[in-house]
Amino acid sequence: MVQKISRKIYFSKTFLAQKNEGNLKSGAFSTFENQYFQQYRTKIAVFFALFALIQPISGIVTMRIKLGGPNDSCAKYTKKGNEFLKITHARILQEENHMIVGNLMCTPKTFDEAKLWYTLICDGVTAPSMQYYFLIAVTTRKQMLSGPIDYRYNEKVMGLVKNRFLDAENLKDQKFDHEQHLYIKEVVIDGHFKK
Repeated sequence: MVQKISRKIYFSKTFLAQKNEGNLKSGAFSTFENQYFQQYRTKIAVFFALFALIQPISGIVTMRIKLGGPNDSCAKYTKKGNEFLKITHARILQEENHMIVGNLMCTPKTFDEAKLWYTLICDGVTAPSMQYYFLIAVTTRKQMLSGPIDYRYNEKVMGLVKNRFLDAENLKDQKFDHEQHLYIKEVVIDGHFKK
């Protein structure tokens, strides 16, 4: 592939040099140039046509997460969950032959407060032959008892330091509240493959 491209560039430079010296008629140069650019345009058109065909087949991957409500079996532990916690992002891990071969990042697009549904858009495509695992990341909406942050903490996403949720002064009077949990009732992954 590299040799063909370099030859075309070499020939076009040769034709340019000959044209500038007056050794080549302008008609011959234009014919070569037209053929070269016609092939180039055809290759680009084929590439975009294939890309346009592939995109709808694979589709955009979305993840929808339904939270438990006040009348669910876990309501005793989740009454204040949505008030104190929110989902920041999720990951879909694609597994094949006991190995993680894909990792899609999903970011929240909408949250329906009435129905307690998060809709997240993911940054890749799925394949039907793979198994899936998912991880969901949450952060606090307001001050609550929080433990130490782990090594994967991302301040830009979590905002615990910026909002002073981890300050000793703010934490010293905090008590554990068993009602501040999220109940993930359902996860639906839509795209090329549903599960």
